[in-house]
Amino acid sequence: MKILFIAMILAGFNLHGTAMAQDVDSWRGIVPYKSTRYDVEKVLGTCSDDEGLKDRCLYKLQDENLIVSYAVGQPCSETNKRNLPENTVLRIDINLTKGVTSLKNSNFELSKFSVEEDTEIPGHVAYRKIGGGLVLAVFRGSLQNIYYSATDTDVKKAACQ
Repeated sequence: MKILFIAMILAGFNLHGTAMAQDVDSWRGIVPYKSTRYDVEKVLGTCSDDEGLKDRCLYKLQDENLIVSYAVGQPCSETNKRNLPENTVLRIDINLTKGVTSLKNSNFELSKFSVEEDTEIPGHVAYRKIGGGLVLAVFRGSLQNIYYSATDTDVKKAACQ
């Protein structure tokens, strides 16, 4: 019981830090184009979003809100334009809701990212991981959103012929 309690505390402290401390193409082990709805539900629980949408689910966590998007329908069909099974994770959109997180303190290896400044909105910058899989949305030096998607390699592998 004591071990379970310690594990829960560590998981709670790591809630926000997991996305912040790693420069990987997954969030808590959930990898777009590889993980499934079942994998997400093991980490986050069953979707409680009232909209009942099959293609996405909103999770409201302590420090962030997540939208997890899923493949719907048969692979390479009208509703699923990829060669991926239904309920495969397509993307994870994270909106950081608690406090200001400086990009400098995020521990992402920024040398692996290309930088795109928004020409219409001063202060908005997108950091795109070279090879795909991760985009960081920054406003005036503060990390606002993190988007996990498939790497360029995985997109090519899942292309319908």
